[in-house]
Amino acid sequence: MCREEIIEKILVPNEEIISFKEIDGEIVFFHKEERNLYELNETANFIWKELIKGKKPKDVIRSMQKKFKEIKKEVLEKDVLDFIKKLIDKKIFLVKK
Repeated sequence: MCREEIIEKILVPNEEIISFKEIDGEIVFFHKEERNLYELNETANFIWKELIKGKKPKDVIRSMQKKFKEIKKEVLEKDVLDFIKKLIDKKIFLVKK
């Protein structure tokens, strides 16, 4: 699935292969298949929280533009969609049907 295809989709965490928790405002997740624990950086944390609220990637991008005004829209959009695409490609998030 390409970046342009995911911009309008609603995504959900794939709870079959991950479990996640917010601790002190930060998201950490355990990848059951890899047996690894991941802690997200500030930007990834923000994106993850927006996605689990049910926001589409296009809405996440809008929220990010408000939060990070110094970043050019094109750069921000590419970076956000690249990160979300990685989450989908690694099956950490699934496209909701």
